[in-house]
Formats: sequence, C-alpha cells, structure tokens
Amino acid sequence: MEAITGHIRRQTVAARARQWADALVDFGPYNTLLHFKDTKTASLDVTGAVPQSVTSLLAGRRTRLAALFPDTADHMAACTRARSLRRKMVELDEEQGIEAGRLALGLLRVEPPPTRGRTPVPALRAPLLLQPLSIQPRTATENDFVLETAGETETNPVLLYALSRQYGLDGDTEELADKITTGIEECADPADYMRLAYGILQAACARSNLTVELEERIVAGVFSFDRLPMVKDLTSATDLLASHPVIAALAGDREASRALAEDSGPRRPASADDIPPRSEYLGPGRGRLPAKGHQRGPYRLPPGDRRPARHGQEPDHRQPDRRLLSPGQADVVRR
Repeated sequence: MEAITGHIRRQTVAARARQWADALVDFGPYNTLLHFKDTKTASLDVTGAVPQSVTSLLAGRRTRLAALFPDTADHMAACTRARSLRRKMVELDEEQGIEAGRLALGLLRVEPPPTRGRTPVPALRAPLLLQPLSIQPRTATENDFVLETAGETETNPVLLYALSRQYGLDGDTEELADKITTGIEECADPADYMRLAYGILQAACARSNLTVELEERIVAGVFSFDRLPMVKDLTSATDLLASHPVIAALAGDREASRALAEDSGPRRPASADDIPPRSEYLGPGRGRLPAKGHQRGPYRLPPGDRRPARHGQEPDHRQPDRRLLSPGQADVVRR
C-alpha cells in the first residue's frame, strides 16, 4: 500500500513540477531564444562578413570589427550596432549579473503543428547553437571593436524545451543535446557546427512529424535565460520534491495534505520570556565579574562606556564610570 501511495505521490509531484517549470519559461514573442528578430540595438549580423575573419571568430580568436567589415560604410554601420549591443550587454551584467552576450549559429524555423486547443502554438525562429561572446572597444572613441568567443558551443536549451513541451518532440531532449555536443566536439571545422547540429535535430523532428528549416545565419545578440537552473531542478528532482511533505501537499497530494493537517495541532511559539536568566548572554564587560582564581585587575568596560573626560583633562581609560556599575561592582573596582 505504501508503494502505491508513493508512486501516486511521485506522479502527482512530477506533473505539477512540469507545470511550475513551464511557468518559468517565457514562450511569448519577446523571448529572443525562441523568437529572434533583427534589431539595430540588440543584434549584429556577421553572416556576410569576410569568411577568413568569421572563421577566426568562430575559432575563439580575437577579431577586429574592421577585419570583418573592411568597407568603410559597412564598418560604420557595424560599429553602431556593436556599440548599442555592448551597452545592452554591460547593462544586464551590471544590473542583473547576467552575461547575455552570445553568438548564434543558425536560426531554426519551426512550423507550428496542427492543434485542436484554444491556444494556437506560434511558429519559432530560434537560435540553434549559442556561443558566449564578448565585445570590447578597441579605442576610447569606440570607432572600432574587438569580438571574441569564449566557452563551449551549446544547443539552445530553451529551443529544446519548447520543442518537447509545446511542439510534441518525442524522446529525451538531454540525450539529443548530448548527441549534438559530441558531434561538435568531433568536428574539426567550426564552420560545420551549424549544419551538423541541424542534421541531428532535423532527424529527431522528422520522427515527430515536425517541419523545420535552417537559416544559415551567424548573428551576435543578447540571449539570456537565467531561470534555466530552476527549470532543470524542477524537472530532474522529482523524488527529492516528493519526499518533502509540504511540497507534496502544494503539488496536490491528498495523503501529504492529510498528514500535515493532523500534525498541525496548537503550538505555543517560543518567546524571549522562555529563556532562563542564566542562559542570557550579557556580553563582555556588561555585568560579569571576574571568576574566582582569575587575575584581578581594573574592571574595564567596552569602548563607549568610558567616563567622559573633564574639560582640559585627558580621558581616563583605566577606570570605568562608576555610575554605570551596580553598588556591588563598584565595591570590587574600589578594591
């Protein structure tokens, strides 16, 4: 009976945890991880830049914007976008502690599946691969910038989550992400990362009757999802969540709610009057006298409790102000 109850509780908590995780994910049109839009202030397209410089950037080498766009007009327009994009990255870093600068490799278009529900599922235009990116001004006048990618290239985690939860992608998305990561690690040319990842994901989507299309774009932008660790914890810690009676009751488990109701008898909260006087801490020098056998000396009080000095005299730090002592303590000081 306990095994059946435990199984029911885990199922209940797992279902509610998925709902909690869905509430943390923004599926709306303003999430750039699902609905990317080219803007002048938050994106920089380097798809049509000099191929050698793009390869250098993908390989993790510091690349000047002037090397990507040698034409004067193109370079000026790229500087304007890079300046605005960097300001947005710095703002998120300073105000929220989020490093949101990323280089998106490929944009995946996903057609919405037919649905009979009331809420239609929108089409996706989401980055496929993401790589951390930093943009630094090369000069004080910011007439040129240096771009550098650092860290590992990863599959867009919000894209995989949306494909699984809203578009009906079958299979384990973590295994799919690991398969893409393994393929990228074995690939020697960074320029092939995009097509390799698309081939693996397209095969998985085809098995689920999903229509996808790849835009071979390389775009720098702001892509942030700071709630991802919480989503992973909710979806992967079902047993831990189910073991806690309060969380199980919040998830809707009746047995957990009944157990909490039976255990919620009247309790008298602890107060300061319940502490015995001997257990109260008086602090150093505030009413405690030296114990017998200890070396005797002048009874000193902490700074701030000294006797104020008279006009024209130095303050006396050797003797305490007797007005702050009890009669018994004053007699000890006189001795």
